[in-house]
Amino acid sequence: MSNEIAEKNLLLKELMLSLADKSAWAYNDSLIEGSLKKLDRSELARFEHIFFVGHGTSYATALCAASWGSHIARLTSRAVVAYEFRQYMEDIMLVPKKSLVVGISCGGETESVRLALGCARDAGAATMIVSGEGDIKCAEFADWRVLTDSHIEQRSGTKAASISHTFLMAAAFKLCVLIGSANGSLSDER
Repeated sequence: MSNEIAEKNLLLKELMLSLADKSAWAYNDSLIEGSLKKLDRSELARFEHIFFVGHGTSYATALCAASWGSHIARLTSRAVVAYEFRQYMEDIMLVPKKSLVVGISCGGETESVRLALGCARDAGAATMIVSGEGDIKCAEFADWRVLTDSHIEQRSGTKAASISHTFLMAAAFKLCVLIGSANGSLSDER
């Protein structure tokens, strides 16, 4: 048992140290930038509210994202557990037509996130998923996708979703910068 733990610790250490290699960041940045280039800035500028929904560690990532939605994009911004959002959406999202609901799911398969996006879309909100590459369930109800290299742990043989969430946070940060730029909240003075 101790050998197995030692092996897993070594894999995790190697994964964490791999971030010193700029190519890992460059690949993630290229995925994010490629996704953000596809977004219509005038569409992003119309939003007044942004909700980040996630489950588990992705909810923790959503909490960080919500702070940037408020501070950088100057939107009414909130992180909500995906299940809670779906169950109480009418109490949470009061103006769907002026709202963007962003699902965060590392693997893109989180059912509660998928269903929250479906309810948001049905209510008239714009929807987006921030996740990894590939054919994912959460994209079913997403108007837009922002890709990240959130499958990095799978390639390394570890199951500790740590770097992937750092990459998801980078995408959320850049999304908020883009929205802030589009709606005029970011300026040389700020």
